[in-house]
Amino acid sequence: MILLKKAVVSMLRNKKAYISCIILIALGVAMYATMNTALLVLEEGKNEYYDEYRLGDAFATVSQIPRSGLQKLAEIEGIKQVDGRLVQNLRVMVEDDPDTIYTIHMITTVIGGNRNRLNEYKIVEGKDLDQPMDILVGEDMYLAFGFKPGDKINILINGKGVDFNVSGSIFSPEYVYIVQNANEMISDNTKYNIGYISEETFMNMMGQNGVYTDLSFEFEDGYDYDMLKDELEAVLKPNDLIALYEKDDLLSYLMFEEEIKGGRSMSTTIPLTFVFMAAIVLYLMLKRIIEQDRCQIGILKAIGYSNAAVLGHYIFYGFVTGTIGAIIGLAISAMVTSPYIDFYLVYYKMPIATTISNYHFFYVGGGIAVASGVFGAYLGAHSIIKLKPAEAMRPKAPRPIRTDIADILPFLKKILTARGMMSARNLPRNKVRSIFVVVGITFSYAMMVYAGMMDDMMDSMFYNQFNHVLKYDAEMVLDESVPYNQAVEEAMSLDDVIYAEGLLKVPVMIHKGFKSIGANVIGMREGGQLYKVYDDTRKINLQLTDEGMILSSNIAKRIDVEPGDTVTLESPQFKEDIDVIVFEVVQQSVGTSGFMELSMLSNLMDTEEKANAVIFAYDDLSLIREQMLDSNQVVKIEDKKETLRFLNELFSSYYFIFYVIELVAILIGFTIIYNTAVISMSERSREYATLRVIGLRIKEVKEIMSFEYWLLCIMGIAFGVPFAMLMNYGMSQMIDIESFSWPAEVPPIAFVYATVGCILAVYLSNLTSMKTIKHLSLVEVLKERE
Repeated sequence: MILLKKAVVSMLRNKKAYISCIILIALGVAMYATMNTALLVLEEGKNEYYDEYRLGDAFATVSQIPRSGLQKLAEIEGIKQVDGRLVQNLRVMVEDDPDTIYTIHMITTVIGGNRNRLNEYKIVEGKDLDQPMDILVGEDMYLAFGFKPGDKINILINGKGVDFNVSGSIFSPEYVYIVQNANEMISDNTKYNIGYISEETFMNMMGQNGVYTDLSFEFEDGYDYDMLKDELEAVLKPNDLIALYEKDDLLSYLMFEEEIKGGRSMSTTIPLTFVFMAAIVLYLMLKRIIEQDRCQIGILKAIGYSNAAVLGHYIFYGFVTGTIGAIIGLAISAMVTSPYIDFYLVYYKMPIATTISNYHFFYVGGGIAVASGVFGAYLGAHSIIKLKPAEAMRPKAPRPIRTDIADILPFLKKILTARGMMSARNLPRNKVRSIFVVVGITFSYAMMVYAGMMDDMMDSMFYNQFNHVLKYDAEMVLDESVPYNQAVEEAMSLDDVIYAEGLLKVPVMIHKGFKSIGANVIGMREGGQLYKVYDDTRKINLQLTDEGMILSSNIAKRIDVEPGDTVTLESPQFKEDIDVIVFEVVQQSVGTSGFMELSMLSNLMDTEEKANAVIFAYDDLSLIREQMLDSNQVVKIEDKKETLRFLNELFSSYYFIFYVIELVAILIGFTIIYNTAVISMSERSREYATLRVIGLRIKEVKEIMSFEYWLLCIMGIAFGVPFAMLMNYGMSQMIDIESFSWPAEVPPIAFVYATVGCILAVYLSNLTSMKTIKHLSLVEVLKERE
């Protein structure tokens, strides 16, 4: 009971430091339990979803393949099942919003009975297809239109609007992440989404009876994509193979896997750093408490308390701190985990329950919190085991100063005042405390650089894309290629079109050795004004020539291509595979394309110059849309301003997260510096009081203490710069998404944000701790036993 009362009194006396430790532990535990539990729920839900709805093992896109051709594929050893579908992007006609082009990615399926098909959809609302004119619509578009089962949707097919009956809304395992193509990181799913209709109905309407354009494969046990790839390519090549890829390269699958992978990399390291710092603070604090309690420890040992009992008493401090931190952190996690999962599901469309059913990481997080508190307290208190009662009854002999910073850095005497030298000499007096502050500021600085970089990266990435690369106002996508001059002239004939250029986008497979990747080669005329091949690193526009092609860095990285290498292009639009020299690799954060001068690409295709997209500058897009409303050649008109507005709205939630990270980083810096300042004050209160007695004013004593932490801040920032760059390099190596690459360079503004944040943290901690100096009772401090 005596030891319990003593513990309560001691903890109340140092409540500010303990509260700071509790905050650090609570933050660490909350992040650990929330991030890991959310990722566990998402991964388990994803795996169950993919298994239950049979996501294919491989996929292929062809110009066309007859139904009979599927049998030949099914006879390949290792192929368990092959399904064919007709897939096409179609326009949705909306009377109330005629100026906006809505697109549905139409996919065929059979209706009635047990389908036994791959990539089966999950019905969210409504019922399955049972009539020829029924349609199921992706959930976001379904909700945006306010559909109910039985409502009508008008879809433009072969230039004619056809009414379908909306049967319900769906998710698809193949389209967990929905974008129109690999060059788009994000698309507005209210304007572009998926739909499923009857195979027989759609084939009749399109005049393509018994013909498929999209294939899905399931492999037998013991077989994988690498084992079957060559044989599949050989069988599909006569059918004008456009793309063949395994599940791991399916954009939807890849994006979600990378999201989970990136989340895992941060879900343990960052939270445990918080907990580790709290343990260090406890270690420093317990060391000081032990020094203050030497006499009491001697008395307790003298009257019969064992080493274990006394040590357990001080470990109890850490146990209580860790337990309270764990309770608070886990309570926070229990409240925010479900919303955190919901945040993922805004972008990744899956039928996953957000309720927590597995509390494994809650138990682990709580155990880590308590263990860190106990461990930190043990490190600070274990020295009392060797402390003899008689030795404890007298003050500890002061440690000799073996090194003087003034001898190591003699120039400091010339640039610092006497008070500055006192601050500088204090740094090596307690090396552990000084190192801890420097490490804490280094970590806080790196976190702030990361948050600042993410904020700037979002802006600069899309700024580069929309201001340096895509210099047009809008793009008109055509359903087929037309002569270049015809496409441009027809666009220029439209009212309010100021200037127009054509693009030819050709889907190809790019091969380099044993590696290959699907991409678009974009043909454009050299000297064009509306589409530039802009290098993010060199900040220049690259010139197209007839020497070869320019390749996006995201493609070059995946198939190991360097400037001067030769790649092989394979496409149904080429009569044969063609070898092309890559004379430049353009560094781009977003996009996976090859770029070629239009005349050269046309020669490779053995055709005249054509275009299947028109980019243009305009005065009034609504008038242009009205003129093109009845055109059956235009698949969509994409307005760059609308896209930017949508992206800004979409990323507003991400910006909030970045600001939270910066705030947490500042809080870490403040907590670490404030804790060490509190401990330092308790250690040096007699020293500061003595300085006051001999004539130093409060302001001058404040300067000694604050300058010491400014010096530590400078050191932390100096170490933080290379640490942040190293962290960024690790991130760039870890993230491997086909259409996106992590920037290799940290923008200077991120370092500015971090420096300002660290300065703010030091300023706030100094401001808070200086109040203690002002209220020092000189008589009481100087009466204390030394």
